[in-house]
This record gives sequence, structure tokens and C-alpha cells, in this order.
Amino acid sequence: MADCGCATCCPRWRTHYDLLLIDTQGARSVLLEMAVLASDLALSPVTPEILAARELRRGTLQLIEDIAPYRHLGIEPPPLHLLINRVHPVSSNARLIQQALRQVFQEQPGVRVLDTDVPAIEAYPRAATRGLPVHRVEYRQPAGRTAPAALETMRALAGELFPAWQERFALVTGRGDAGGAGHGQRT
Repeated sequence: MADCGCATCCPRWRTHYDLLLIDTQGARSVLLEMAVLASDLALSPVTPEILAARELRRGTLQLIEDIAPYRHLGIEPPPLHLLINRVHPVSSNARLIQQALRQVFQEQPGVRVLDTDVPAIEAYPRAATRGLPVHRVEYRQPAGRTAPAALETMRALAGELFPAWQERFALVTGRGDAGGAGHGQRT
């Protein structure tokens, strides 16, 4: 397994792509392990609910721990970034769990809770239903809502994950491709 297919193909892909996103099911499988081993960065969403936090420890964190021995074969597991997702702005329970997650992982090497969290707003399921990126569905903050527009959340998240591209992300308006390349186009 030292010569896993994804890890050997990745150097060839790097010459053709700036970013390769591997989206997997959350269920533990050989495919998930290979995708994580082939990654430079692992991103795992977690909802601010106690059961989700427990499952994170049993599932994702156990996976990262289980693949750690691959270091001896020259395959470095990626850092794990946790994205707190579906945050209800008025839930004190959600806030407590968010704080607990941040405290628990503050000192854990290789694991970082992202500063950006994704609010529980209607724009995300609406975008999924329409088959569109959420920044195209909601690019302005609705009046009276405290949560930022989905476009602002996605800019913040993308900028936090890939700080070198922040200027490019700032050009995304949500109203088409003004100022930048279209989806899937390199500049």
C-alpha cells in the first residue's frame, strides 16, 4: 500500500491543475483513506451538535490517527481543518459546542478549527436543489439577517484555506464571471 495510486498520480496532476478537490463520502473506506493520504489538506465539516462532535472523534480523528504510520513510508498525512457547518446564530447550545470544539483542538497538533463557520441559512439547500454554487444564489445579505451573505462566507472560507488566492476570491461577485476566469478555467 506504500505505492497507493492517488499519491503517485498527484505529482503529474500538479503540473496541470492549481487545485484538485477530492470529495468523498464520510463513511470509512479504503477510498477515503487513499484520498486523505493523497491530500495536502483535509477538510471535515462538523455541525455544532454534541453527537456530531462525538462522531468526529470516533470517525475522522480516528482515521487520521490510523494513517499516521504511513509517515514511515514517506507519506505524510495532511493537516486536518475542521469546518463548523450549519451554525444557528441564535442557539446558545450551538455556541457552547463551537467554543468546546475550538478549546479541545486548540492544542492538538495537525488539527485546526477554522475561524470561518457556515451559518444555517436557506441559501445552501436552495443552491443544492438548483445545482448552483451558493455564491450565485445569495450574493447579498438579506435585510434584517445577522448571518453574512453566502458569498461573503464562501470568500472568507476560501481565503482562509488558500490565503495566496485571496485577491482572486475578492473578484468573485456571484453575478457571473466578472473580473475572473469562469468555473474550471485557468488564467
